[in-house]
Amino acid sequence: MSLTDSTTAFSLTLDPTGRGRCVVDGMDLSDQVTAVVLDTRGGTHLTLLASHAAGIVEGEGIIQVVAPPAPGDVMAAAAAWLEALDPTALDLEVDARLTTLGDSPTAILLQVLVELAREASDG
Repeated sequence: MSLTDSTTAFSLTLDPTGRGRCVVDGMDLSDQVTAVVLDTRGGTHLTLLASHAAGIVEGEGIIQVVAPPAPGDVMAAAAAWLEALDPTALDLEVDARLTTLGDSPTAILLQVLVELAREASDG
């Protein structure tokens, strides 16, 4: 099976009951696949959900395997991201948003962190 930029034959047999078959380069990977996304490279993305579609899709394409990260990997990445933040810049941002004595610096800091995380995930 090729997992590079060269094309590989695939066949998806979709069943409205939620069962389906996914064959890549002649290997049945059905029990290892939880979702399939077809990207036509023309800007159209089509997610095939076995529970909502029926039929066979066959062709050749670039196959990319994406495994979900382990929970520990996600937390390690979050910790590394937080460690890379500039505390002085965070202080300045929180201070700029404190408008009354009743404002919670912790709540404002969390909101700033959420905004920074969203910005980082968009880029």
